[in-house]
Amino acid sequence: MAGDPPGRTLVIVALTCGGLTLTGCLLATAREGWDLWREQAVDEARGIVVTCLCCVALAVTSAGIGRARMDACADALAARPVSRVELVVCGDPSPGEWSFSYVANVRISGRVVGRVTLTCDEELSRGQVLGCVGRFSRAGGDEWGRSCRQRGICGSVRCVSVLTVEGPTGPLSPILRARDALVGLVRPGRSEARAVLAGIVLGRRSELAERGIDEDFSRSGLAHLVAVSGTHIAIVSAALSELLERLEARPSRRFVALAATGLAYVLLCGVPASALRAWLMSVAAGGALVAGRRDHTLSSVALAGLGMCVVDPGTAGELGFVLSVSCVCAISAFAGYASYALESLLSGIRLPRLPARVRRRVEGMVDDVRGTVAMAVVAQAASAPLVAGTFGRLSVLGPVSCLVAGPAFLACMCLGLPAVILAPVPVLGEALLMVADVPCWLLVHVARTVGRVPLACVPVERPAWIAVVAVVGAVVLLVMWPALTRRLMGATALALLIPVAAFNLYWSLLAPARVIVLDVGQGDAILVQDGRHALLVDAGPPDGSAAAALFRNHVLHLDGVLVTHLHDDHYGGLAGLVGTVAVDAVYVAEGAAEPAGRLLGDILRDLRVDGVEEVSYGDVLALGRFEARVVWPRQVVDGSENSHSIELLVSADTRGGELTVLLTGDAERDETGSVIAEGDVGDIDVLKVGHHGSQVSIREGDAERLDAEVSVASAGEDNAYGHPDPACVAILEGSGSLFLCTKDVGDVEVRPGRDGPCVRCQRGGI
Repeated sequence: MAGDPPGRTLVIVALTCGGLTLTGCLLATAREGWDLWREQAVDEARGIVVTCLCCVALAVTSAGIGRARMDACADALAARPVSRVELVVCGDPSPGEWSFSYVANVRISGRVVGRVTLTCDEELSRGQVLGCVGRFSRAGGDEWGRSCRQRGICGSVRCVSVLTVEGPTGPLSPILRARDALVGLVRPGRSEARAVLAGIVLGRRSELAERGIDEDFSRSGLAHLVAVSGTHIAIVSAALSELLERLEARPSRRFVALAATGLAYVLLCGVPASALRAWLMSVAAGGALVAGRRDHTLSSVALAGLGMCVVDPGTAGELGFVLSVSCVCAISAFAGYASYALESLLSGIRLPRLPARVRRRVEGMVDDVRGTVAMAVVAQAASAPLVAGTFGRLSVLGPVSCLVAGPAFLACMCLGLPAVILAPVPVLGEALLMVADVPCWLLVHVARTVGRVPLACVPVERPAWIAVVAVVGAVVLLVMWPALTRRLMGATALALLIPVAAFNLYWSLLAPARVIVLDVGQGDAILVQDGRHALLVDAGPPDGSAAAALFRNHVLHLDGVLVTHLHDDHYGGLAGLVGTVAVDAVYVAEGAAEPAGRLLGDILRDLRVDGVEEVSYGDVLALGRFEARVVWPRQVVDGSENSHSIELLVSADTRGGELTVLLTGDAERDETGSVIAEGDVGDIDVLKVGHHGSQVSIREGDAERLDAEVSVASAGEDNAYGHPDPACVAILEGSGSLFLCTKDVGDVEVRPGRDGPCVRCQRGGI
């Protein structure tokens, strides 16, 4: 299976592009009348079918060649030291916490044999040739390995020691050096506005990632604005086309000028796949017009996309390319219908009486806005299955933020591109860059403001059938193409909104009293909820799993997050709550506020929380019918050690019964033993096992004194620590407790019951 995805992906891309092209042509001609379709479309349809079959055959052949090439490259790297090959950097650096990551071509004896991911402590530029001592790891059958092989990457190289670094070579080296020089003049590390300018105009995203701005754009649904794609090419082409039209240039010369300018811009941006696809589409469409053929977007995107996949099968696995092709196909097929739907919805709104000239201008602006919103909605719908399947989250406010950010983005391109090109000119270049800073700053402000709104970006599960449902829905819509009225759309919207509103109202105000140990992998996150009140005890690791777990348990608001201690598998997930869940407060142990402020400063700002609050021994947090009392630590701590973990005794007395739960963070047997010895905790219903169920979590005597009916450990599947330890499991089960671990059963929900706690697991049938 490890070698199969590239071929499968390529076939899917080929069939999708070809199928959309065929469907678009058939529908376009069919709507002109059945007789016209019979007379003119049959031959065209046959030609498209034959072309699609040829493209599929070429795609399958190319996929086989690409798979063989990856295997050969992996074998070559496994058979020789990394120091005997050359690694040619293909992209800008992706900064990590301790090093930089790149995609690099592997060159042996002057010939490129494949592609790897490269991790290096030094920052390198696109096109540089690296000689190093390192370790090669072949892409396996896990998720990371499959992702690599889909992009034509055979494995990874970890650079241990740099031997040589040479400048870019080959025909593109002057352009790459010019790009590096322009990046240096823009100085993207100087400010957020300059980082955005470099991303929009030059396709340089390293500083965006380093400053975390890319997360703001992703949450707000504006990530495509800082990734050079068809929109950027269209703006450049439109500006040049306007100039050439004023100069009354002949169509053939206009085509050559537009093609050359577009290619120059694509090269200047570092040849990203989405931009190259857009340029090839424009060349195909422009060439057709010059040759006297009709401009057909679906045919252009199919031709450009398939051509790129045949030349480089790894392109089919690049998310940016796939998103770009999908959005263009969807916009071509459905933007007109979406605009018609908006027009039908707004048909009852009448403009006031205005002078004829003003009225025409206002109507033109309304049409432009409607078209923009329609394209944004369609693009959002087309990209949603891919984004959800890849990142596990979805921007809800994408169409709105696109509409708001559109003018600022246009200004960024129109002011930023001339500023970057003229940056080498003394005084003038810097002055133009300062002018371009203004719309870039506005764009950052829009992305950050929208991205921090609760529910701006929602976590979603990754069902395999989501893409199938999307394709089937698109086909059904194309076939039915129903007529719309305001009454029909209103009734449909009401039928959808009423159950959604009732569902949200119930979980926002009437949620049952419950404690859930959330499955967040190797970390801790426990939800205590009753009605409209909810407290999250720890936020899990920094992979967003806590936000996803809260969303699948229908939690949209938290009274607070209590961080038991300052280890990143307990506080790291706070960043994932930004733009997803509203948080009123963050709590830490007495003495840990200052170090927590240093660690969490930016996250607290993004959550719109004013600092952290301290809780100490004996403090009680009230959450509806729940009370959470701090029983450890008894002294001032800084939160840096497991022994500093806050232990909470959570109890509730409801009509349905009572419930007592001990939450221990990463506290171990000494701390929990002290709590029991001092009489702060006695017989309980549920124990959240300390330190993920390690060998030193609890003593046999303490387990018997607690006499918990259920014990739950939070641990990740195949974790490197062996959690939960068999000795810990044996002690707890020996005391008569039912032992559960999140890695086995998923989320563990406990509710008060008259005959003991009511337990429900996400998996496992309990």
